[in-house]
Amino acid sequence: MKIAALVDEKGNALPFSESGTIKLYDFDDCGSRCLREIAYDPAGKLTLSAIRPYLSGIVAQLDGCKTFAMQKKAGLFNVIFEEELGVRIWGVSGSPVAVFPQIKEQAEALGAELDACAGGCFSCHGGGQTGGAEMIIPTPSPVGDIDSGMFQINLIEVQQKNSSLNSQEILLPFLEGKKDFIELEIICMHVPKWLDRELGALNLQLAVEEQKDGFCHAFVSLKS
Repeated sequence: MKIAALVDEKGNALPFSESGTIKLYDFDDCGSRCLREIAYDPAGKLTLSAIRPYLSGIVAQLDGCKTFAMQKKAGLFNVIFEEELGVRIWGVSGSPVAVFPQIKEQAEALGAELDACAGGCFSCHGGGQTGGAEMIIPTPSPVGDIDSGMFQINLIEVQQKNSSLNSQEILLPFLEGKKDFIELEIICMHVPKWLDRELGALNLQLAVEEQKDGFCHAFVSLKS
């Protein structure tokens, strides 16, 4: 399988906020072989309008590779790679090559799960870590009176703090389990692609506004 990794000059994994080299590997039971090296420099490109096309250009050079290893998963990059570009991010430390066997095993297991999903949707599962404690999933917070039925969640902030989680893992448990809410406001960079598909089955509707903060504000409520 093909695995991409962002590394420094010593071959150790870097976070996406730092400049380095993206190496594209072909990995199998016989070992790894570097196919390509791509210079990576995010300086001056960390705004949403600049980073999207830059990362899209990077992915276009990866020959269809859908597995990417880096030092630490960052929310903004995670959302763009996983939910917009369909590339799974794996958090590693030290040399990514050393943990390619674990990444391959977990990626193949995840791929089998996705094939078994109804609709085979990528967003059912996020990327991964090569180890670590189970993540506690944040939930939307009440707005005003706790009994008002109004809730809000800033998906951008949540994913920056819990970057291994994707939007469906964060939102769907609330939407499926909270039967008495009136409206949920979701602050996000873009409306998750899976949301429209799930809302119909849950008898919910969606309205979207782009406000002065530059983010999408998606409002989910019961169908009238």
